Amino acid sequence: MMNQLVFEKTELTKILFQVSEFATLENSRLSICKTLPQTDANKVEKSLKLTEEAGEFLFELGSGKVPYFPTFTTEL
Repeated sequence: MMNQLVFEKTELTKILFQVSEFATLENSRLSICKTLPQTDANKVEKSLKLTEEAGEFLFELGSGKVPYFPTFTTEL
C-alpha cells in the first residue's frame, strides 16, 4: 500500500473527488472517493485490458446519457 505522502504529492484525493462528481448515485461517489491505487502489476494489466474492451464496445454501440438518480429516502 502507498503511504499518505504519495497521495498528497499526486493530489489523489482531489482527483478522486473531481471524478466522483460524474457519478450518478451517492454510493458510487463514495466508492470512488475511497479508491486506492493498485500496486499489483497483473491486476493493473487486466483492468486496463477490460477498460480498453469496454471503450471499444461503447464506441461500437454508442452510449446514451445516464439520467440522474436522486438518493432514495423512502421505499415503494
